[in-house]
Amino acid sequence: MVLISKFEIDKIDWENPDVNQVFEHFSARFDQIDKENGQQADVIKQQAETIRQQNELIKKLEDAILQLKTTRHTSKRSKSYNVRTFKEYPRPGKTTTKRNHNSVPVTRHEIADILYCPTCGNLLSDITDTRTRNVEDVIDGKWQNTIWTLNRRYCKSCDKQHNYKIPGLLRYEHFGTTIMAQIAVMRSLGISFGKICKLIHMIYGRFISISTLESICGKVAKMCRAEYNRLVETLRSSLAMYGDETGWFFIGKHYWVWVFRTGDTVIYHIASTRSKLVAEAILRDFDGIMVSDSHPIWSGVGGIHQRCLLHYFRDMYLTLKENDSKEYKSFFNRLHKILKDAISVWEDSNGKVSEGVIQSLQKRLDRLASGKYDDVDCNRFAKRLQKERNQLLTFLSHDVDYHNNNSEQSLRVFANMRKILYGNRSMAGMETTETLMSIYSTCEMRNINPYEFFLDHLNGVVKEIPLPKSMPAIAS
Repeated sequence: MVLISKFEIDKIDWENPDVNQVFEHFSARFDQIDKENGQQADVIKQQAETIRQQNELIKKLEDAILQLKTTRHTSKRSKSYNVRTFKEYPRPGKTTTKRNHNSVPVTRHEIADILYCPTCGNLLSDITDTRTRNVEDVIDGKWQNTIWTLNRRYCKSCDKQHNYKIPGLLRYEHFGTTIMAQIAVMRSLGISFGKICKLIHMIYGRFISISTLESICGKVAKMCRAEYNRLVETLRSSLAMYGDETGWFFIGKHYWVWVFRTGDTVIYHIASTRSKLVAEAILRDFDGIMVSDSHPIWSGVGGIHQRCLLHYFRDMYLTLKENDSKEYKSFFNRLHKILKDAISVWEDSNGKVSEGVIQSLQKRLDRLASGKYDDVDCNRFAKRLQKERNQLLTFLSHDVDYHNNNSEQSLRVFANMRKILYGNRSMAGMETTETLMSIYSTCEMRNINPYEFFLDHLNGVVKEIPLPKSMPAIAS
């Protein structure tokens, strides 16, 4: 609103008796003010119209962008599942697909009664107590929840109360042995507890917490620990042993996984050190053939040694990449030729190499090791050959391999678990890991179904991993 200023009022001659002149002055001024206010109102209307047009344009642009997104998501040329809109997926409440019958929990009621004493065989008295137990397990591929009603009876001869033992259930357990064996096998395959939880939920429709899975694996490993110790004793009486080690983690600290393998047994042991004391403790009183790499930790075990020749080839080629001197190339060619000739003789003779051939190859190695060299790498390999003089051609006179690839293959599962699981976070978990992995790998080597063994062992059907029919038992 426009106001009349003080200076405009001062211009009026108030002493003039003509009132009409004053009235005309104010009328003209008020008309001017109304005109100015009308012009301002028109400007405001124009601005409001401009704002309305801009809002309509913004809305049209938003609709166009939404249309472009919908066209891109529903295009037939797009093969990506990630760009599909939510409306394209069927909602759980409106889907017409029938649910998998395996994922529908089945509840049944069972009454368990016992009439005769399992100890003395006498007839028991009347029912003294009734208890109820809820058991969950997988039966015939379906998840079942069984409510057992247990009748307890009294035996006068034994002075004890007895009740029916539920089949497929361990003492103080809620889950049956079938699902426990399945969880142990999945863990032995290097699957994380989180993925095991998802697999069980997808297949059976039952959610089991990660802490429960850890507890189940720990209980299975505890029951199999006696078999693990028995396998360790079996190793010590074997004729040949393949060993290796790889890195592991325990609460962020660097640990080591040791593997000891024979023709029918695999044992894993997790330790905090790479010292030779670990190998000496596990292979106590072992006097067979030890096949390993050239690391000094294996020097204190076994009566005879066979160093892995493939490690020699690898070290030779790695050195050749950094040292291309003429002297080392000559040394490389000579050592490479001797080792390749030894392997060729072993492959062509079907394990029966004459003593003369072995002595001839040994003399070639001795001449190469006793030479005088100016190159640093040549002297290093010469000292290594002198130190391991009688440990390179053992495979020619004994029934062993010239490499320890089988033990490295046994450690491959731990290398994969190290990337996925990042090791263990408790001593109990570490013991569980080495026990389950040892039992599983040994079953595979003996052509035994690991799942069937875990299940039969939990049910008390078998106590030891059986040997294949074509494999004789080792006398203890």
